[in-house]
Formats: sequence, C-alpha cells, structure tokens
Amino acid sequence: MMHVVVGEARSTSAWRPWSRSRLAAGALAATLVAALALTGAPVASAATPLEGTFTITAGANPPGTVGSYFRMIQPGGTLAGPFLTNPVSGASDQTYTYLSPGTDGGLVTGGYQPEPSPAFDGGGNSLAARLISPTGFFGPNFSVATAAIDPQTNTAVSAPAISDDGAGNLSGDLRALGASWNGGKFNQGSPKPDGSSPGITAGPAGTYNAVTGAYTLDWTSLIVGGPFNGFTGQWHLAGTFIPRIPVSGKSLQLGDNADPTKRKLNVQSSDLAIGIGDGNGSGDDPTIVGATVRVVSIVGNFDKTYTLPAAKWTLIGTSGQNKGYKYKDPTGLFTSGQLTPANAPKPGQLKFAAKGSGLDFSLATIPVPVSVYVKIGGQHFWSQYGGTAISFKAAKTFSATGAAVPTGNAP
Repeated sequence: MMHVVVGEARSTSAWRPWSRSRLAAGALAATLVAALALTGAPVASAATPLEGTFTITAGANPPGTVGSYFRMIQPGGTLAGPFLTNPVSGASDQTYTYLSPGTDGGLVTGGYQPEPSPAFDGGGNSLAARLISPTGFFGPNFSVATAAIDPQTNTAVSAPAISDDGAGNLSGDLRALGASWNGGKFNQGSPKPDGSSPGITAGPAGTYNAVTGAYTLDWTSLIVGGPFNGFTGQWHLAGTFIPRIPVSGKSLQLGDNADPTKRKLNVQSSDLAIGIGDGNGSGDDPTIVGATVRVVSIVGNFDKTYTLPAAKWTLIGTSGQNKGYKYKDPTGLFTSGQLTPANAPKPGQLKFAAKGSGLDFSLATIPVPVSVYVKIGGQHFWSQYGGTAISFKAAKTFSATGAAVPTGNAP
C-alpha cells in the first residue's frame, strides 16, 4: 500500500513531500501568532508528528562530526564522559562506534522494526538489520530494533514517535528501542519502558530542517543489567527524514502455489497524493536511483523487500516533461511497473506486477492486513489492504480492492 496525504494533489513541479505542507503550516502559524499578539493572548506551539523514516548517514572520521554513532558512558560519568573504548571500532577515536543504515534505511516512526527470529547467530552476533547494520562491539556484532513489547522488561510500549515544534526542534518517545549483543537484550530507549528516566537517561531531542529534511537526533539511555550494567548508551543519528505518504489502494492480488515459480503479485494504487517528487534527473528519478517494493503482513508472517534496479526503468515522454516512469524486465521477478503523477482532478498511478519463486510469501492463513511500501528516492508510499472487500482461498489466492488511505501504526 502506498502513503498518501489525503486531499492534497501533488503537481509535477519540483518539490519535496515535506516542503509544501511544512511551508503552509508555517504560514498558518505565523498568521495565528500575529493575531494572538494583537489580542495579547498567549501563544502555544503545537508539535507536528513526523511519521516516516529518519534515514541514517553513516558515521565517518573525524569522530563526532560526520554521520551517526554510538558511545558508551562509564558508570558515574556525564555527557562529557568518560567513555568506554571499543577495540574493534573503525573510528580514529575508538570511544566512537560508527552506525550505518540497515535495510529500512534508518529509524521508522509510527511503526515497529522488530528483530528477526532467531535474533542471534551461533556466535552471539545480532541479526537485527532493519534499523542499522549490525556492527562490531568488543567482538560480536550488536544492533538495535524496536518492538511493541520490550524484550528486556516485557512491557508494552508505543511505537517510536518524533515531533517537530515548528521551529526545527525535535522531541519524542523512543522507549521501544532495544539493543541486542552477544545473546543478550537490553533496552536503550528514552524514556525507559515504564516512562522513567533513570541516571542520565534523556531525550530524544534534535534539530530538523523542514525544507531539506536534514535532521539530527540525540538521546541517552542507562543500561540496566548484563555485563554493562550502570553504563549509559549515548546515541547520535544524523541524516534525512523521509515522510511516509499514505495512499489508497485500488487493488492487490497475491497468488500462492505448491510450485513456488507460479506465485504472483499484482498491486495498484490510484491517488491524488502520488507524485514524482523533484522529477526527471533528480534524486527521486528511478532511472537514476531505482526503487524498492516491500510487501509485509504480520498476520501472514511474511515481510520481504524487493529491489527494482535503475537500469530497468525508463522515462514516460522525454526528459523534463515529468510524465512519469515505466519499469520493464520480462525475465525478472518484477516484470512491470509504472509511476505516473497526479494532475488534479486526475489521480496519480502506481502499479507493479511480479511472478516467480522469489516472491517470499505464503497464504496458509488469511494475511489481513497486507501493507505495500514503495520507496523511490525521497518518496515513500504506503498502502494497506484488508477490510471487507477481500477474497481468500487458503494456499491459493488473496485479493483486495478499494482499500482506504491507511492510518495508525505502520508495520
């Protein structure tokens, strides 16, 4: 399913999905501030939730100046240290452990990024790879994940949430975040699952540029239990925020078969929120950056991301016309695809077809709901299929039509 902003048509002119809504919000806020100032009424600022992916820029030397990293503050220390040295860190200052993006590109808000099962390999290396790429720490690889139930305290926690106050200041709730290392799991969120902030646990807080999407996000979290009991994790993420664009789903068909080479997928969305971002030749052009399609059902127990390489995409029309893009690969898993932008009152179109054993899903049980994510550069569409307009035959077919714009937490 795709992400769509209800009631907002996206033109083919160059713009970022966050820029127009943010500029409009800023203008409205300025008007309200001026009006309230005239009446002498107090001015209250409302934070805007940022739901999507806080993509991670990998850390690099010189330490602390480029990208994302993790440090561990020794017991009794402050934000200034002293810090524990990680002997397998690639940083010139080994108190820094650099972080790089996982398969989801970074931290997802408004949804969870749980660890896989099993969570570790035989050497105690963390296998969680969605949020960050597992990286070495005193030998074994560690990583992080977010889950509805904190694995250390068994406490139900809300999905990660980050908000912008309108002046470029970020705050939020990351209590769902946990780290895994050497066969052990420990909460590294802020606040803690019970809402407390023990020791120097603080944040998250950071900065945000609503026009470019650039952000920084910092928090600290006391480690409770295990070999690093009493230490505090210090986290710094930097990168670009990519908002989810929820869109209505026109149709989805999944076909299962005892012969996996005969599995099928067809999906199509039609919505005014479907656009092409900054257009031909930009970082939103799939002929340059390619695309990914993720199909996920928590109930159906499948979650797979497929890559559609740039070489198989072509322009519709000529460069600069911004009419859209087509994907064609007759011998590939995904055989066809198309993205055309909305031109109100005509909605935009986003559709894909795939066939083969590379489609990693099973229809042993009804998989409702099924989410489909399409990421193309700075565009991240989300549609979700379920409800009443569905048809299901176990181990054979699942189909859904007329799916509404999704709301709530994304899987």
